[in-house]
Formats: sequence, structure tokens, C-alpha cells
Amino acid sequence: MRRIGLFLAVMCSFFPFLLSAQSSKDWGTEHWRVTVRANYWSSDYAGIVKAVEEVDGELVGETLDFVDDLDIQTPTSVWEVELWARPSKRNRIILSYYQCRYRGEVDVLSEELDFAGEEFTVDVQTYLVADRFAFYYQFLPFATKRGGIGPLIGVEYFDLGIELKSEAVDAKAKETIGLPIPVIGVAGDYVIGYG
Repeated sequence: MRRIGLFLAVMCSFFPFLLSAQSSKDWGTEHWRVTVRANYWSSDYAGIVKAVEEVDGELVGETLDFVDDLDIQTPTSVWEVELWARPSKRNRIILSYYQCRYRGEVDVLSEELDFAGEEFTVDVQTYLVADRFAFYYQFLPFATKRGGIGPLIGVEYFDLGIELKSEAVDAKAKETIGLPIPVIGVAGDYVIGYG
């Protein structure tokens, strides 16, 4: 609860900047400009998950290492698409999307795995998919034609899915989770010109 209150307090502290940027003619007269970017990188993955459930008033769980236990193959190629909109010199809106896909296959697990009501022991195929959507708004009190720096607020939303299959025991289970993450900070960029 304390984190939510702190987040709201910080968000509210930026509202005067946002409102003044929209209402004052001094904040820049540059017309709309839209840029599309494509980023590519090789994404490595490592994760340990502890699955816990309550049984007869006690917490019972197990730890699962995606790389060691499920043999998730990393790294994987990731493409990200960004859309940058700049309605004026000191206001910037950024939309971003990327997807990561991982796959693993194990002949025999070191111990029985109970996942989403199904039991897995042999011939286990694992699929991990992570979709990430992002929206940012940035106000640039220090802006030039080559770039600027200023406060940034936004949200990143992760849609995570994991699917386990085993044809040997005719078992299949899938779980998904949505995770919004607020973003707040200071960001900047500068374009180096030629000539």
C-alpha cells in the first residue's frame, strides 16, 4: 500500500509540468513528427520459480529452474518495434512492443512436476512466451533539435505464458499471467550529427 501511495504522489507531482506543457505557447511550436524504430537483440533467459499452494493450512511448494530443470534454450532473437510521436518540441509519446519465445525439451525430469493440475515426469516440452507492451509520456524541459532530457512516466504490461506438454503421458497444461509495471524516471537522448 505504501508503494502505491508513493507512486501516486510522484505521479501527481508531474501533473503541473504536463498541464503547463500543453497550455503554454513557450513550450515549443514544432509540428507533429512520428518516427518508427526497429530494434534487434539476442535475449538470454534464466529464471527460478517457486510454486506455492496452501494445503490444510500449510504452504507447500517446489522450486523450478527453467534452464537446468526444463532445458530452456537461450539466447533467442528478439525484435522490438517502437513508435515515437513528438507533438511539440518538449513533449514525446512512445509506444513499444516486443515478444520473446523460448523452448525446452527434457527426456526425464529429476523429479515429478505438478503443474496446473497435471503431473509431468518424462518427455516434457516447455514453451515460454512473453509479450511486452509499453506506453511512455516524456516531458522535455531541456530540449534541442538534436535531443533532450526530462521526466518520463508510463506503464509496461507483460503478458507471460508457459505451456508444458508430454505426449508420453498425454498431459498438457498452460498458465498465463498479466503483469502491469509502472515506470517513472528521467531519460534523455542526443543525436550526433554529421557534417
